[in-house]
Amino acid sequence: MKKIGLCLIVCFLLSACSKALNQTNSQILVLESQVNQLQDKLSRLEESLDACQKELASLQIENSRIQEELMEMEFLLGHGKKTVKK
Repeated sequence: MKKIGLCLIVCFLLSACSKALNQTNSQILVLESQVNQLQDKLSRLEESLDACQKELASLQIENSRIQEELMEMEFLLGHGKKTVKK
């Protein structure tokens, strides 16, 4: 009788452990799916960041060019004023 009772207890514990393991596996699958989705979003964000950085570099080059032109114009205007005064 003791062996039967012990076997029933072991079977109950194994069943409970099996259910807990199945739940854990299901949670792991959900988490893996979420990780994959986040990795996809991260990849898209990295691509977007890269495009923004390229655009920023282009705008900085354009800004430098415009600043150089502005300084040249200011110099010419300043030089012209001095010439007129003489």
